[in-house]
Amino acid sequence: MKISIRWAVIIGCIVLVWGTQLIITPFSFFSARKVMLGHTKDIMQNILDLTLEETRNFFSIARGAAHLTKRLISSQVVNADKDQIEKLELYFLDQLEIYPQFAGIYFATPQGDFYYVNRDSSSPNKSYRSKFISMGKEGRHTRLTWRDQQMNPIDEKEDPLDTYDPRKRPWYRKAIKEKNIIWTDPYVFFSSQKPGITTAGPIYKADGSLVGVVGVDIELDVLSRFIGKLRVGKTGMAFIINQDKNVIAFPDVEQLIYKGESKNQKIRLPKLNELDNPLCGLAFNAIKEAAIKKGAVKSEKVELPRDRDPAFAVFESEGEKYHTMFTRVEASTISWMIGVYIPEADYFGEINANRNMTLLVTLVVSVLATIGGLMVAGRIIRPISDLDREARHIKDNDYSSLPRIKTAFGQIQRTADTFYDMKNAVIAYKKELEKTEKIHRAITDTANEAIFMVDDKGIISYWNAAATILFGYDTKQAVGKNIFDLAPFGRDLDSQDLTLYSIFSNRQNNHSLKMVELKVITREGRKIPVELSMVGINIQDSGYAISVIRDISERKKSEKEKLAIWKQLQQASKMEAIGTLAGGIAHDFNNILSGIIGYAELLRVALKADSELKTHVDSITMAGDRARDLVRQILAFSFQNVYELKPLKVQSIVNEACNLLTSSLPVSVKITRNIDENCRPVLGDATQIHQVALNLMTNAFHAMEEKGGILSIDLKEVELSGEELLNDLELGCGHYLCYSVVDTGVGINSQVMEKIFDPYFTTKAQGKGTGLGLAVIKGIVQSHGGGIHVESKPGQGSRFRIFLPLIEAGRESLGEAPGMAGHTLIQKGSEHILLVDDQKEVIWIQRQILEVLGYRVTSRLSGKEALETFAASPLTFDMVITDMSMPVMTGDILAKELFAIQPDIPVILLTGYHEGMNRDKARSLGIKDLLMKPVKLKEFSVAIREILDNQV
Repeated sequence: MKISIRWAVIIGCIVLVWGTQLIITPFSFFSARKVMLGHTKDIMQNILDLTLEETRNFFSIARGAAHLTKRLISSQVVNADKDQIEKLELYFLDQLEIYPQFAGIYFATPQGDFYYVNRDSSSPNKSYRSKFISMGKEGRHTRLTWRDQQMNPIDEKEDPLDTYDPRKRPWYRKAIKEKNIIWTDPYVFFSSQKPGITTAGPIYKADGSLVGVVGVDIELDVLSRFIGKLRVGKTGMAFIINQDKNVIAFPDVEQLIYKGESKNQKIRLPKLNELDNPLCGLAFNAIKEAAIKKGAVKSEKVELPRDRDPAFAVFESEGEKYHTMFTRVEASTISWMIGVYIPEADYFGEINANRNMTLLVTLVVSVLATIGGLMVAGRIIRPISDLDREARHIKDNDYSSLPRIKTAFGQIQRTADTFYDMKNAVIAYKKELEKTEKIHRAITDTANEAIFMVDDKGIISYWNAAATILFGYDTKQAVGKNIFDLAPFGRDLDSQDLTLYSIFSNRQNNHSLKMVELKVITREGRKIPVELSMVGINIQDSGYAISVIRDISERKKSEKEKLAIWKQLQQASKMEAIGTLAGGIAHDFNNILSGIIGYAELLRVALKADSELKTHVDSITMAGDRARDLVRQILAFSFQNVYELKPLKVQSIVNEACNLLTSSLPVSVKITRNIDENCRPVLGDATQIHQVALNLMTNAFHAMEEKGGILSIDLKEVELSGEELLNDLELGCGHYLCYSVVDTGVGINSQVMEKIFDPYFTTKAQGKGTGLGLAVIKGIVQSHGGGIHVESKPGQGSRFRIFLPLIEAGRESLGEAPGMAGHTLIQKGSEHILLVDDQKEVIWIQRQILEVLGYRVTSRLSGKEALETFAASPLTFDMVITDMSMPVMTGDILAKELFAIQPDIPVILLTGYHEGMNRDKARSLGIKDLLMKPVKLKEFSVAIREILDNQV
């Protein structure tokens, strides 16, 4: 006869009854613990309340004294007049006598007078010291007076070396700025070497004028003594800190003075972690972590919320648990925190001992109950385990495992027999299914698309050959597995795009999906663009999803090529728009700079040679030059700058740029040169080539500024053939000058590399770059018929190479690098000049410059007025200087009309940007020279004299 399973249930009930002990025992412990914990919180709350009240009284007394002093001085009951100084001193002494926590009281006037009385502990007989500073017609006068405990004067002297100025003190400035009573942060008083705080407030007359600032220095000893008397359990402690974790009050007053490890370090209040008692810091950290977990704060700086209950937390130290509580105390703009901690052992020692005994008894009973339960459960579980193992074999398509299962339990035996019969039925059905599957697989395995089917639980039931090729899993590895166990169908937490995971996790029965595009990641990690379609079907009341995926890599490659062409067109349009904007602002901005630089140069001329103001004038000129250079950078970037291409040897320019940079490099950055002095010349503008050379070196230095490295400069001739041409250079075959700058700095990642030549894009900190440097360099190089190539990897440095076409047939006339032509003296004259510009400010400053140079000047504000003036008496003028951009009649049209009247009149054209005009075109019209605004005094003088002196 089979044993009934209910006996197993009876045994289980017995075990359950014994198991209730494991519930009851902890419940009684935790309920008692909860009561004691509430008692502990009440004790800490009472301590915090007492400390909070004492602290508020502390602030109230100090604030009241400051208010009283303000009223007495403003009402003239006590004032700082010279004949009332003794009365003011006695009032200050009375305040120190009444309030022992006051360290000193003072009054400062806007004229620099200062009246200060403080306690003096330097000598046993000197209890008080008075310091009076007066600022009169005879100069500064400082008097010091010492008094005994009865306030009788015992010593007095003058201090002619004293330089103290109360108007420069933070409390004075802050009180004047806020126009109210202010509090300073706690600090250590210099005279008493005790922690304290200062409060100060301004005093105004009825008409609003400032009388002075009155303040009080308050020692914090009273708070430390108060919390030192509080009984916090057996070994607990209370303390007060501010928001910067400076300890303000502590039972051990000696620890409140922190001198640091260095002798030169300033004496200050200690931080929590600098106390000899580490438990205070652990208590604060526990409150901070609890506040962060609750979302009360979001940063490391913990600030207890206003109008809320005190914060409570638990922490451990050296195996012992502690309870802590913090609350806020506020007065005016001051916000402090009062903390208290109590060891748990002070209140939970006996409860913990009782808990340990209860746990021991419960453990013994539980072991005995477990042994009995396992003996009975083993006989039940063994056949069930055999059934489970048999089921796992069948799941793995293994039907040759265990024979019939034998057990003493009737219900289990009947289940085992049924399972055995089901197994035989599955074997028969599997053979028929394999036959049908071979037919279907032969059909689908010939398809080029990946085809697979999953049920509503995500189990893969079909997987064709194309799916194996696409995803990297063969049929045996895929069929029967959950689709999300395969790597391509895994969840990507960083991806916001449509993925295989999102498609299959959101699918529904009978849900069809028509042709969506996405990228799949194969088992090997390759990303492949595909098209996916899905249809949902029901088979015997079970839902399935059949998916077809097509590899569209070739199609995407074609689309990518088209997109690249479109992006190039878009970039060209963007550059054209920026160039138009640059030209539009350059004229007006250069007019403004003409005034700034012109006034600075006129001021320099007017000043004496030894004037101290020349430094300021030089700074203004330097700032104007930097602004002018920035405008020219923008114009160079937009191909709108005025320059001339001449045969040029680049070796001297690169050497000069190296010399300029070497003087400013730190010792951590070394520079090496490999410059071929025999390189042939290129056709270029010396100023712009110098700008390219120096900017690339400066960028390389910035990349190594933090860690140092080696900056390598290389200049040589190279020959580019058809096989060696780089794709992005767009240069033809031939001989080129290659200028290379290599650094060992931080390198450039691929995302930044795509943008480095974009205008206004920069990775430098604010104030270190405009984002125009590389854009301007690329514009200059391309305008010289050259190309630029960049190679870089993060952490491995960068290499910039500039290729400029060489002049095959050399020319003898070579341009010079900037700064190599030597100094040019200012040249003056006395001729009569007609000056034309439509801007009043510009024409005024230009006239002043010309007159300083000795010329007689007639100025007009339009081309029409200038033409009428010139036509009336053309022989009276020796030269005409005109702006290019003017309404109605531009400068080139005016020149044409002037030449019709007097063909040999010399004309100089001024422009803020080229406006379709360059120096060659201007000279072809008969104009002698074209100068870019703003024109500096020396440049103006040289250009005028060169034309007039060569005039026939």
